[in-house]
Amino acid sequence: MKLFERVLLAVYALVLVALSLLALIMAAGWTTPIDYMQYAFNNTNTRWIIGVVSALLLLIGLNLFFSNFHRKSVLPSVVHHTRLGEVRVSLTALENLVHRASRQVSGVKEIKPRIRPSEEGIIVLIQAVLLPDQNIPETSQQLQQQVKDYLQQAAGLDVVEVKVMVQNVSHEAKVRVE
Repeated sequence: MKLFERVLLAVYALVLVALSLLALIMAAGWTTPIDYMQYAFNNTNTRWIIGVVSALLLLIGLNLFFSNFHRKSVLPSVVHHTRLGEVRVSLTALENLVHRASRQVSGVKEIKPRIRPSEEGIIVLIQAVLLPDQNIPETSQQLQQQVKDYLQQAAGLDVVEVKVMVQNVSHEAKVRVE
């Protein structure tokens, strides 16, 4: 929701709260607002003001109501500008490229990548499970370099940083031969 729509919603909500409070007080027996309303509707100038304010509130309400139905669902993506125009690569596509790159690093069993766009390029966050008997710093560094090179080559994007968190080291069950 845009800032302008949020402000409209806040104003609209405050007006509705005030009108509801006034209606509750009038239902409890306070009749002075009814007298003021009768006077206001008998005066032509005041009727015009009430009509304009009511029309504005109606338009604001309809705008807020229908703006929720006409939203484009834009997938989160990274924009790459070329001389011919704009290329958008979805974050899901980039995550799939990270999966593909990680398969080329020996010692990596599984990963869960996340992509964060930044001003300078993209930041790749990887949660990894490594195979046993692997040098964790060396395998992580290979994974970082492979992912960075692969994304730069395949998607043409600047990779600012590749962060790897080794969540676990898998334990392979030895296969018994009988």
